Amino acid sequence: RPLRPGSFVVFSFIRSFCVLLEIEMAASNFHAAIYGLVLVLTIHAVLCTPSVSVPRCDKQSAHINGFVLDDGSGRSPDQFTSVSVCYNDSFLHIEFSLQDTYIFSDFQNCNDPLYKEDVVEIFLSPDGSFPHNYYELEISPNGVLFAASVYNPSETCGNFNDTMLQCASSGIGWRAQRNDAQNRWWASVDFPLFLLHIDARAGASIRGNFYRIDQVSAAAAREYSCWSSTHAVPPCFHKPLYFGTLTLV
Repeated sequence: RPLRPGSFVVFSFIRSFCVLLEIEMAASNFHAAIYGLVLVLTIHAVLCTPSVSVPRCDKQSAHINGFVLDDGSGRSPDQFTSVSVCYNDSFLHIEFSLQDTYIFSDFQNCNDPLYKEDVVEIFLSPDGSFPHNYYELEISPNGVLFAASVYNPSETCGNFNDTMLQCASSGIGWRAQRNDAQNRWWASVDFPLFLLHIDARAGASIRGNFYRIDQVSAAAAREYSCWSSTHAVPPCFHKPLYFGTLTLV
């Protein structure tokens, strides 16, 4: 869906400002000014990425309704995605609900390359302004999990280090169910807070992003959508600079 004219002007202004910040952060002489880097990263996180307040699960959930394409256009994907998030004393609970007229998923084993077919992805980091250490989770419509810890200071999809987690012993809970007749599927994850080194207390924050890869039809190109666009062409989700902020309340 196209943006409204007024929204497009605001979107374009903020995007231009964010581009200037990213150019400044990429300059080698700027990296020498560490205090300036922290300041600009903080400004970038506040102005250029989304945030959400996450309540306890016994009260309610925060809802993220609708993704945008990952290319930075601000446009919506063909099929709707919503995410709900809450927490309890032990876990961050994340649940996806997805419209899907062509559910494409054949993988069956832990840590299969799920990104090659329909999948949702979750990236979570406790690292604040420098979220280069993070967890990557992927869940397929068949309920298969991919889980890894990632170190990615380069902000690229081609130069990061990841360590696979054993799904059954990771402490992560996950479920998924597909309903091809009703053109939808859902997936949920319970992610242990201790892996993020945070307590279940109001004010604690997590950097992260939510993604979807969707084969819209057998003949169509794949769609890459997310909560916080990484503005990457070709698509690249491994850009922690664009992680949004989840604040426990």
